[in-house]
Amino acid sequence: MPEPLKSSDLPDALLPAKRRADGIALIEGYRHVGAALQGVWKPLGLLLGPTFKATNEALELVNIAVKINCPLLYPPERIMRRLGDVDTSPQVALALAPPPTTRELPTVMPDRLLILDGVSDPGNAGTLLRTARAFGATVILCGGGVSLLNEKFLRASAGTAFGEGAVYSLLSTAEVSAYLKSHQHPTLVLEADRGEDLRKIGEPKRWALVVGSEARGPDVAAWSGVRRIRIPMSVGVESLNAAVSGALALYELSRNELP
Repeated sequence: MPEPLKSSDLPDALLPAKRRADGIALIEGYRHVGAALQGVWKPLGLLLGPTFKATNEALELVNIAVKINCPLLYPPERIMRRLGDVDTSPQVALALAPPPTTRELPTVMPDRLLILDGVSDPGNAGTLLRTARAFGATVILCGGGVSLLNEKFLRASAGTAFGEGAVYSLLSTAEVSAYLKSHQHPTLVLEADRGEDLRKIGEPKRWALVVGSEARGPDVAAWSGVRRIRIPMSVGVESLNAAVSGALALYELSRNELP
């Protein structure tokens, strides 16, 4: 687990390639930082830019950071500019690391799981994580898809990535498939053009929904023999975006359990 940061660590420790190699993510923006500070990921340093540090929003974040023993750092503008992954310089950022448990399979099998098998687009993956949490599902990233530390993925999750037991990240799809089979967990693989009509599969109380990458789909070998489902569409439409199709399936599987 990475150690808390000191001013002397900047900027080298948080340059994009270095931080990712060391298992560190950098979240930018007031709302995203606030959500991360209240989550279960380990905060390594709250960075407050020169024009932001005197604001009421900064004071609010500082109060939270002090309560959880998160170091406060006040880099000059030139350093903040080097750390950001967008064209403009971030005014507030948080360096943090995921709990080690995110690299392991859940110790208790959740009733609802969304398996992202090779989904590499961080916007799609983050949106699906946010959607899954809205419907009470835990997400497992596998198949060499998006990195858990990808900052676009974390932003697209709208803070849900930082919750307890929200997301797990593993390399092997075969390991996840074997885990589900060993727990006799009903599994559904979402396909673009084959399988049962999603609307007609009943109302399972427990399920794992597998969504594959748009380029290659789910791993054929790992999910061999697993029940396939599809979303009916008008003639002439080949497929839906992964985030859209995953969201539709999550809703359909959950709608009878919603308050």
